[in-house]
Amino acid sequence: MRSFFLSTPITRLWPQISDGHGGSIYIRLKKQSFYDVLDDVQHCRSDLGIVFLMKSHSNRITRLCSVKDLDYHLLGESHISIVTRADHPILQAQETVPVEDRMTDYPYVIAENHENFGRFYDDDSESISQLFQSPPKCIISINDSAASQDIVAQSDAFFISSTRWQHPQHYHFSSVPLKGEDSILAHYYVTKKGQTPHPLTAPYVEELKKMFHGL
Repeated sequence: MRSFFLSTPITRLWPQISDGHGGSIYIRLKKQSFYDVLDDVQHCRSDLGIVFLMKSHSNRITRLCSVKDLDYHLLGESHISIVTRADHPILQAQETVPVEDRMTDYPYVIAENHENFGRFYDDDSESISQLFQSPPKCIISINDSAASQDIVAQSDAFFISSTRWQHPQHYHFSSVPLKGEDSILAHYYVTKKGQTPHPLTAPYVEELKKMFHGL
């Protein structure tokens, strides 16, 4: 599932980044699985981890962070959303036919770092599984976010996002939140216990909190 919001705080923190904090700075933003993010923070390969999971499964992060000696803090909540171009035909008919009932008629763009045929989504969310009661007629698997956005912007394709669309200045997209309790995600930031954070960690987290407050 896509999480486009993680890059925005970096641009908003540019004055602090350009100060250099007394020397050169190297920023690396990685997209990984839930468990790989926790492992990277645990083994000090990353200063900060951002993860999300279904709100109904939030006890999982409590258990895992306890085992891995990590601190975790809630950033906010969001709804899993279908994202399409703003003039997608499905949006015109949604008053008579719910969007969720017809999305598999359209190409589904899925983000995969590794091929995983037959799997349409990351977690066992009932809200998402109901969307795919019949297999999509077309699946486009791609590991390049910019290319996938271009495809959705210029066609009737769609993708699933962990939040509503956050970058209106780049594309004219519409977001349709999925229904049901299983569509609510809880987002957390994770740090290593006892680890001295980088000076940019706190302001980066504050920018994320502002975004979730806006949701």
